[in-house]
Amino acid sequence: LVKGVLVDSATSGPLAFGSVQVWQVANNQLVTGAISGEDGAFSVKVPFGEYFLLIEYIGYVAYRSAPFALSKERPTYELPR
Repeated sequence: LVKGVLVDSATSGPLAFGSVQVWQVANNQLVTGAISGEDGAFSVKVPFGEYFLLIEYIGYVAYRSAPFALSKERPTYELPR
C-alpha cells in the first residue's frame, strides 16, 4: 500500500485532484496511478517490489520521490510531507 497527502509546501494546504503515478524502479514502467481526493489524500494498492512516485499537479513542478521498497516486513509506504 502506498499512501500520503499532497500539500502545498508554502501554505500546507491540500492539493485536490493531483496525479500520483507509481513506477517500477527495475524497468521504469508505470504500474498504476491515482488521483488525490479533495483533502489531498491518496491510497494505492501495489504488490511487493521497488517503486518510485511521480506526482504532478497543474501549476507545480513535477515531483519524483526517492525509490522505496514494499515487502512483507514493510508492506506500506507513506509519502513524507
